[in-house]
Amino acid sequence: GCIGARTGSGSFGAKVLNVFEGGAAQDAGLAAGDVVVALDGLRVTGTDLEDRVAAMSVGAEVEVHAFRRDELITTTLKVGTPVADTVYFELIEDASDEVVARRNAWLGLDTSAA
Repeated sequence: GCIGARTGSGSFGAKVLNVFEGGAAQDAGLAAGDVVVALDGLRVTGTDLEDRVAAMSVGAEVEVHAFRRDELITTTLKVGTPVADTVYFELIEDASDEVVARRNAWLGLDTSAA
């Protein structure tokens, strides 16, 4: 699952750096600058918050404790769908000569010796 925010290490927890529009964190009322200290009563750090949420099923609900400045807030976060932000490329083995020439030019390969 996905928290719908970018986080980093903060004082005593995971600091929310950005909240994505329409994401789980925004729906839960979290904001940039909040420091998440616990999920379902278990302490989290800046390095494990996103990993713990990623291991949860999409749609699962988790209780979040966070500090907003000096105030402890408690909210429920509904785990969201991970963002499709990874692309994979692969070579076409039986590509035409034209495709191979364009690919080599794009990669900056010197084909004059061939």
